[in-house]
Amino acid sequence: MKREFVVNVSLLLVSNLLIKVYFLLGIDRNFQLALGAEQYGLYYSLFNFTLVFQFINDFGLQNLINRFVSQNRDDSLKRLQEFAVMKILLSTIYIGVIVIMCKAANYPSDYWILIFHLAINQVLASAISFNRAGISGLGFYRQDSFFSVMDRFILILMGSALLWIPFFHSYLNIHGFIWIQSISLAITFILTYIFLKKKGLVFQRLFPDVIPIKNLLISTLPFAFIYLCGSIYNKADVVLLHRLHEHGAEQAGIYASAMRLFEAASMFSLAIGGLLLAMFSRLHEQADKLSGLFKLSVKWLLVGTLLVSTLGFFYAAEWVDILYKRNDPLWIQTFAIVMMAFLPASLNFILGAFYQAVHKERVLLIFYALAAILCILLNWKWIPEYGAQATAIVAVVVHGTLFFIQAIYIWLKSLVNITRDFVLFTFVFCGLSWLLAFGIYQFELDWKVKIGLTTTSILGIAFAFRILSIVEMRHSSPEETDTN
Repeated sequence: MKREFVVNVSLLLVSNLLIKVYFLLGIDRNFQLALGAEQYGLYYSLFNFTLVFQFINDFGLQNLINRFVSQNRDDSLKRLQEFAVMKILLSTIYIGVIVIMCKAANYPSDYWILIFHLAINQVLASAISFNRAGISGLGFYRQDSFFSVMDRFILILMGSALLWIPFFHSYLNIHGFIWIQSISLAITFILTYIFLKKKGLVFQRLFPDVIPIKNLLISTLPFAFIYLCGSIYNKADVVLLHRLHEHGAEQAGIYASAMRLFEAASMFSLAIGGLLLAMFSRLHEQADKLSGLFKLSVKWLLVGTLLVSTLGFFYAAEWVDILYKRNDPLWIQTFAIVMMAFLPASLNFILGAFYQAVHKERVLLIFYALAAILCILLNWKWIPEYGAQATAIVAVVVHGTLFFIQAIYIWLKSLVNITRDFVLFTFVFCGLSWLLAFGIYQFELDWKVKIGLTTTSILGIAFAFRILSIVEMRHSSPEETDTN
């Protein structure tokens, strides 16, 4: 299983770097530059508004399916059909709730079409995630990695046409941006469905018995509330920023700009989390193998996350200048603070996957609920005065708090075999890496040279402290490897 993890992480790294990151830093960024901070800020706020209620659309099905199919492969396709019918019902309810909340939030009438269209896209995205959960749960990890980037690949092609072919410039607006998302999502959904159908998934009837649906709803409740709380502490901040600040749309645009590198890197972390949920679930009764995979995944992600966070924080001015051609202190400071939040936020994907795989979702729900409450209270207090910077600081506090309480619980309850040396070496590695990065930052050198030195130094420390180990990768036993 360790070897399978290494192979698939390598595949995810390549696919996410080549496609998803290019989309965010190339296509999405250029759309923001073309639309302007205020217009893009409006889009970003409305997009996150639809995400806050996505828990209804998902209702914990994706993670439950991933875990269930991984642990019950013989009965998986039959149950997947029941899950699918429930998914259709939930998506219908989700659209209804969006309409009601749109009215309750008193959004202007000209926003309604945008919100409804974004909600349809969320339904498509959730349907793709549903299909991918079944694909990865069945053990087709590499195919899942392929489907994870397909919609973005299609979006890159269409977005490039809108941005750089004069014939399509009339569609270069918020509506056009949302429409090309719809097309790419629809194509990807159809292809994932065809893949599952070839593996034996068939809808025998549209309306199943009520009792199985009721039982499914009860079993998904913890996952649904986890999704809700996660949506609140991850997405509600920009909605509050748009609504509470005097210049909400502009501030939301600044915060969206700061989040771009964060979100680009988070796509890799999120993909690893989804992959690990299936792998952890299959090993949940094999303590030694579970501990080994957990520590390997944490160490791998820690090195990459620390590197991204460090380079983003110390060289915020250079990144903002490259991405947005701006030298505004507010943009730079917000960007730097957000990149500090990336370190704990990225690791939280692994911890969240682990808790759900070992059936500790109720504990995870408590932690996520605390994070959601903390996010709302702090943003509500600080946004009116400090705007985007307040939202960035709150992100650091919330993600950091969530990481530490999850990690401490795992250690205290001995959910995996973590030694004191492992914890000590991890903290020393992080501390030394930041000190070296700070020292290199003081050199009178070109910033690109300093980034190269920082990267080399952090990787060198990682190998010296055996956070990364080629020997460990090579000695992943063949019997731990699953084949599709």
